[in-house]
Parts: sequence; C-alpha cells; structure tokens
Amino acid sequence: MIRTVTFDAANTLIRLTSPASQTYAEVAGRFGAVLDPARLNRAFLRAWKELPRLPDQSGPRADDGRSWWRDLVATTLSIAEYRVDPFPDYFEAVYEEFTRPGIWQLKPGVTEALGTFRRAGFRLGVVSNFDQRLYLIFKTFTSNFWRSPSAISDPPERGAPCW
Repeated sequence: MIRTVTFDAANTLIRLTSPASQTYAEVAGRFGAVLDPARLNRAFLRAWKELPRLPDQSGPRADDGRSWWRDLVATTLSIAEYRVDPFPDYFEAVYEEFTRPGIWQLKPGVTEALGTFRRAGFRLGVVSNFDQRLYLIFKTFTSNFWRSPSAISDPPERGAPCW
C-alpha cells in the first residue's frame, strides 16, 4: 500500500519567477556592471549543457555543490564575454540571491494537489538533489506543506534534502 508520495523540487513543485540570467544581470548591476539578460540567457543555456554534471554520490558534498555553481556562473559570463569584478563577491551575491523571497514560486496547482494527497491520507515528501539552499527557499513560501506532521524529515547529512 502506498503511504507516502514524494516529489522533486525544482520544476516540479517550484520554479524560478524569471530566468536565472535575469537574476545574474540584476546582481551584476549592484557591482556596477550592465549585462544584457538575453545575451546572458543564451550563454547560461549553453553553459548548462556544456558543464559536466556533478557525479552521483552518497552523502553530502564537501562544498554542497557550491563550486559547481561557481563554475556555471563563471562559464556563463565567459561565454557571454562579460566580466564582473570582484568575481568572488559577485558569485556569493548571486548564490545567495537564489534563496530570497520572490525568486522562486510554487508551480500552479501544487498547493491544491498536495492538499488532495494529504486529505487522502498520504504523507508528503520532497526528495531532491538540490543543494542545501532548498531549505531556505522553502521557508520563503507562505504555504507550509513541508512542515506538516505528515512531512518526511531527512537530515541534510544524508545528501539530498527530504521533507
């Protein structure tokens, strides 16, 4: 008998409110750089395809995948032929920006679907390879399906967040 229904996070339960390239450009503006979001988007899509994926592993990553994201941002800027200085500070600002309220939104129908599963007696969970920022992202939503008594809790040390 099925007792628990789990979901992936990104592009299943949540999605960005605007392309990542828009956020990259907005954050770059704080560093005095003017970047074209459309040009960045083309570069981002190319970098996303070209950059090797993080290998599967059991347990947490030493840096929570942060170096991979740093490479993605650097590769995106390089492909777009942009430079934002100082890059380490810019990267940190971009990385943190993706945890702020309003950057992510629940996909349409998520609240209703989760409510239907919960009313039917299912426990709900999120199993994702998203990095630990997912905990902060979920806290930005007013809907609190992951904090209900029916949520699954799995410690971050296990590698993939699970609520």
